[in-house]
Amino acid sequence: MAIPHATGGRFYFECYPHPALIGLFDLDRILKYKKRSYNEDDWIRLINSVRSLASEEFPIKNVRDYVPAGIAHSKTSEDMLDSIVCAYIAAYWWRFGVERSSLIGDLSSGYMVTPHNSCTVERLEHIFRGRMNMVRPGTPSPIPQSANQGVPSSPEADRPASIRTEPSKYDWIYFSNESKWNLDGFCEFVSEQKLIVRTIHNKARIPVPNVLQLKPGERILLVYKADRKPHIQLFACTIGQSPNPIRSDRHLFDAFSRIEGRFEDMLTEAGFDTDPVVGGFTGIYLSETEDLHRAEIDLRKPVPMMAIQRWADVFPESG
Repeated sequence: MAIPHATGGRFYFECYPHPALIGLFDLDRILKYKKRSYNEDDWIRLINSVRSLASEEFPIKNVRDYVPAGIAHSKTSEDMLDSIVCAYIAAYWWRFGVERSSLIGDLSSGYMVTPHNSCTVERLEHIFRGRMNMVRPGTPSPIPQSANQGVPSSPEADRPASIRTEPSKYDWIYFSNESKWNLDGFCEFVSEQKLIVRTIHNKARIPVPNVLQLKPGERILLVYKADRKPHIQLFACTIGQSPNPIRSDRHLFDAFSRIEGRFEDMLTEAGFDTDPVVGGFTGIYLSETEDLHRAEIDLRKPVPMMAIQRWADVFPESG
C-alpha cells in the first residue's frame, strides 16, 4: 500500500496474469493460452491485447517492438508475455493504486495485487470481503508524502487499549481529527445531519482505503481526536443506503452522499476538504446514531487520523 505514487524504494508483490488480463482488457473470461489448455484464438487475442498497451491511457510505448503480431506460441513466448503483463501490473498499481486495482489478502497469510474492472471488483469484494485493500496500524500510507503534508500524526499512547463498548457491535472504527471544529459542533452536525464528513478520494485522487468496502447496515464507532487529548468515542453509527449515492468513472459509493451546499462555508471554515474528484463536500450516510457519552479510548499503537479501519484490525483481540 506504500507503492502508489512512491518516488523511490524497492517493492515486490505477487500477481497473476489471468485475473489481471480480465481486469485490464474487460474480458468476459480467462484466456486459455497456456500449453496445458492451449487455444489458438485466445493466444491471438492475448497478443493483440498486449500490443494494444502501446495506445492505452497509461501506455507501454514500445511494446510492439517486442511483441510481433504473428509471434509463434512457445513456452518462451508465453513467459515473455507473462513478464510484460506482470511488469505492467506493477506499473499500473503504482500509477492508479486502489482506483483501478485491488490488493487481496494480508501480510500474515499472503497477498496479491490485480487490476480490476467494474464487474470483477464487485465479485472480488463479495468473495474476499474484509481482506481487500487493508491498511493495518503502522502500515505506510498509500497517499504520496506531498499529499500527507499538514496532516497531524497520532502520538503513541502509554496505556493499554480500553474499550467500554461491546466489540461485536462494530464492523468499522473511524478516527476523525477535526480540531478546528469544536467538539459540540462536531457532535451536533453528526447527530442532526446523520453524516460523517469524509472525502472519498485523497489529494492524489485515489479512493481512500476501505471506502469501497463500506456497506449499508454495517456499524461504525465514531471517534474524535483533538490535539493531544485522549481519543473520545462519541457515536455508534449504522451506515445507511444513501438516497443519492456517488458515482465515479469506475465505482458506485452507495454509502456516501454529497453534503448540501448550505453547509459549505461552515465546513470550509472548520478545515474540511472538498473531494478532489467529486468536486464538493461528501460524507458517510448514516441511518442512525447512538450517543456514547464521550467515553475515552486509549490505544497501544498510533492510528492515522481520518482513517476508516476495520474493527478487527485495530482491536484483533476483540475477535
